[in-house]
Amino acid sequence: MRFLPDIRYGSENYPEKVARRLRAVNLAAWIGAAVAAFGFANFLRLEFLNPKPGLWKAAVVLALGASIWASVPLLHRFGALCGALTAILTMQAYLFCLTWLIGTGSGLQMLYLVAAALIFVFGRERFFLFVVLGILAVLQVVVLQIMVPHDTGLLDSAALLTTFVFTVTVTVAVLIAIVTFVVGEAEQAEANLAHQHAVVQDKSRLLERANSQLEMADRYKSHFLASASHDLRQPLHALNLFVAQLPTEKKPAERKRLVSRIDAAVASMNELFEALLDMTKLEAGILHANPVDLPVQRLLEHIETTFTALAGKKGLSLRSFAEGKSDERHRGGHDRNDRANESCKQLRRV
Repeated sequence: MRFLPDIRYGSENYPEKVARRLRAVNLAAWIGAAVAAFGFANFLRLEFLNPKPGLWKAAVVLALGASIWASVPLLHRFGALCGALTAILTMQAYLFCLTWLIGTGSGLQMLYLVAAALIFVFGRERFFLFVVLGILAVLQVVVLQIMVPHDTGLLDSAALLTTFVFTVTVTVAVLIAIVTFVVGEAEQAEANLAHQHAVVQDKSRLLERANSQLEMADRYKSHFLASASHDLRQPLHALNLFVAQLPTEKKPAERKRLVSRIDAAVASMNELFEALLDMTKLEAGILHANPVDLPVQRLLEHIETTFTALAGKKGLSLRSFAEGKSDERHRGGHDRNDRANESCKQLRRV
């Protein structure tokens, strides 16, 4: 169970740069509220022990200051500047009224340094506002030094000295707390930036690797398309030769053989087109590769059908054969591969 307020309250919906500034405002506002509440209780005690006309006024100022500073985080919902401006203006009015009532010997003017430190939360983009608030603080300090005596008599000398020591202690403590918090936030911001830089570098390396793979895939595809276009020309050329030879052939058996080879050339072209379509589907992820054993005899027959006409045009005869059954599977893997390689070598021209 949490007993302390969350310093991030009200800053959750802002960018991290703005949220860090609002957390610093919350820290200073809550410290100021605690100090004002302590002062309020002390002045009530003095009013009870030794009533004086101005003590209740100082108590009211302290109570108002504590209430406003405690509610500063609630004002962040109305804008990033709303809470900070309220805290700074309240602090300046609070210090001016208390110093006017107690005297400059209380040292309350030093708390203007805390208000000045809070001005830095506006950043360089609010430089004009920074200058206006700074000038306003300086004018208040000058007016107090000129018009307010060292001791107004509201407090006795011991209480005035105690107030001075307490003010100095609180001022130093709040400034140290603000500076420590800001430095810690800056270190955290640097660590986050370094982490983001490392993430960007990793993503850049992944992107470069992906680009390299894409370039390689493009090269492979270009090579494949070039090979496919060359392979398409072979059955097309064979088909032209078969069709040209068909009218001159008188024997029915030879005409039947030519028609069979025309069908085979057309089937070969269809297979090549289907292979191109499958390549496109593989790239799109529609199909998935499923390696299977290839019947060697079918491949050799395809090669023979494709190149027989070209060989005949040059006065050559092309024959092919494969040892064993080409569609046997899962029996002597290495021996089968060796036989297939040997069968390919037995393609010869006679």
